[in-house]
Amino acid sequence: MKQGALIFDKESGRYDIRFGLNEYYGGLHCGECFDVFAGGKWKPTRIEMSTGQEWYLVGIKTDVLDGLRVRVHNRGATTKSGCPFFHAGYRRTAQTQERPTIKSQVDN
Repeated sequence: MKQGALIFDKESGRYDIRFGLNEYYGGLHCGECFDVFAGGKWKPTRIEMSTGQEWYLVGIKTDVLDGLRVRVHNRGATTKSGCPFFHAGYRRTAQTQERPTIKSQVDN
């Protein structure tokens, strides 16, 4: 598990986690889980993008993500058991790092 700070990467348009001067997570994608330090304790969350193209953290009430203290588990370890905010239609594999199309509730 590593701790760092959320930063916005203008080139990629994504948030990233900075661990040190030249050490980064490598870019966050929708659905990735980690913990954020808020209210004096670690809280599990997931990063998502709204329909208005704004990044937000599930279950965390803030408009400013930059600089938040976060911690992550091993990359590629996003699983149903490892993330309390797991979306049933989302699956990530360490080998492919691909996301399948997620069907909405309306499509069922």
